[in-house]
Amino acid sequence: MRDSIFLVFVLAHFFCWSQATIPPNDPTSHPSYAAFLEAGKSGNNNARLMSAAVLLETYPENAKTFGWVASALYGNNKPNDAVMFSQWAMAFDSYNPETGFYGFTYAVYANRPTEAKLFLENMQAVGQDQATMQRDFQSLSGYVNSLASYPQLSATVQMAQGFLSDYNNRSIARAKATFEHLGSSLGATYESIAQNATADKTLADWVNARKAVEEGLISRELYTDALVFMAQLSEKVNFSFGQQLEPHLEKIVFDQKSYSLPSRYRAFLRLARLQSALKRWDKVLASSSFIIDELKGKAPSTAVLVKTYFYMVMALTEQQKYDEAAIIADIYVNLLPKLKSPEYLAEAYYVLMRTYAFNKDIEKGKAIRKKAQDFLKIPGMVNQPYSSFVVNGLSTTENILGEGAVALSGNAYNDGIRLMELKNYTEAAKKFEIAKEEEIKVLDGLSTLAQRGYLDKFQRINGKLAATYFETHQFDKIYDVIESNRSYSLLNDKRSTVKQLPLKELQAILGPNEAYLSFIDVSKGNTYEGTYLMCLVRRNDITIKYNRSAGAFADMLANDQELTALEKEMAKSEFRQPNLDYLNGAKTRKPGMFAPGEFKLMTQYLRKHMEAKVVDG
Repeated sequence: MRDSIFLVFVLAHFFCWSQATIPPNDPTSHPSYAAFLEAGKSGNNNARLMSAAVLLETYPENAKTFGWVASALYGNNKPNDAVMFSQWAMAFDSYNPETGFYGFTYAVYANRPTEAKLFLENMQAVGQDQATMQRDFQSLSGYVNSLASYPQLSATVQMAQGFLSDYNNRSIARAKATFEHLGSSLGATYESIAQNATADKTLADWVNARKAVEEGLISRELYTDALVFMAQLSEKVNFSFGQQLEPHLEKIVFDQKSYSLPSRYRAFLRLARLQSALKRWDKVLASSSFIIDELKGKAPSTAVLVKTYFYMVMALTEQQKYDEAAIIADIYVNLLPKLKSPEYLAEAYYVLMRTYAFNKDIEKGKAIRKKAQDFLKIPGMVNQPYSSFVVNGLSTTENILGEGAVALSGNAYNDGIRLMELKNYTEAAKKFEIAKEEEIKVLDGLSTLAQRGYLDKFQRINGKLAATYFETHQFDKIYDVIESNRSYSLLNDKRSTVKQLPLKELQAILGPNEAYLSFIDVSKGNTYEGTYLMCLVRRNDITIKYNRSAGAFADMLANDQELTALEKEMAKSEFRQPNLDYLNGAKTRKPGMFAPGEFKLMTQYLRKHMEAKVVDG
């Protein structure tokens, strides 16, 4: 099987569609899909496999592409490999009965009854109408019976016939269990997850479904899919709820006994994304290292490996383990020529530029930088959301890898960032003003709920705009930027008649001993988050100052012994050794930055001191 998987990698590399253009969003609109269909009509199985392999590398998280590769491998008389790719297809879209249907047939032909049973059970759990169930039963029974003359398959055929017995009743029982236990999670919406009460009930339903999973009524692929879907929705509309999903995702990722590798990888993608947002780099490193080991000889595509290396190298770099990061980066970079997904390439350029720059591997860094610059020259690339990875990587390594002059891309936000890096704050402010106007047009066309999923970029633009106003001494404009950032989703609700209060009107209602304090994160979207502009408005004047939360906390670390005790307490509850090297001065943290684990310590410290105190009477 390992040789066949390698063949798919090679085919995708040598028979690729040119990366000189951005692939269409729909894989069925890709030229390789037309080639895939044409090869099927002509019976050219090798060409069919080549086309499917290109599609898999171009759309690495699309279940259809895994299914197309599985079909092509089956046509090439490689049923074992077809089973493996069908398992990946089912992990990425377990709610598609077609995957279970074909996976079952491949597994029976491959003499793998255990896998055949799992494919069938997942298919039954999805639920279908009576006519479709009858048609599927007849098709599957006919296929199994057609293999009865193969002596080497006799035992598997007999078992498969048993799996298909009482097909309708078993299908109804599985579909009923799925609907009762996972209906709220598989059918979740942005609206339901945005409401804490509904979201909590949805999670409780999912947790309570575990018994039905263990009894075999609900497939583990569907169970994982439901959790991943909740995490995906919560990222946009209820991030605090999303954090509650972390331990459940973690359990699936590391549970080798109960969950297939494809399902664990699917959960890993969401877990690593969540933990990266929370800056839990030690956990990101642990899970990505574990998955890399699990994928050895079993990865279905180069892209699957690349995504895992992305998180591993990023975690090492953020932990300032530059030597280790550079070693893994050398493996990572050798995979890039085989990569066809522009989004995955953008992520790779970002993390590789930073790793090589910070490890002082200047020549390697400049080589990646040149590829990244060429990448942005692809027509339309700067308008793709993932191009911000490349722009950020170029900007944050400019002083180490750059040549001093930066060509502008035409994208207002990206150009603003690059001009900031060159300390051309006047021109950068103009770019961010344009970017803000463009983003407001997008937001105004969305419902209030839909806006929540798009506010992140709006907030990043405002942060950068406020910073450039500060540097150009346009202090009177900063208040409006902060307020529009803070209140857009609240006051600009189309149902509300309340609008943002202008600075002069605010000052007019303030008393002589009153003040209004607001702030904005000007580092949002960067690695070194935690830099704020504070705006203090009084009746007759306004004061703007910077505040670095990380630097302020570093001062606390040197003076508050309670933190040492708290770290010991946390270590005990987490079954690990206390990390006291930075607290006692054995190691020196980077100026103005948290050392590994300290951000979490700060959060726990604040939680402890901000808990409500209840007094009797």
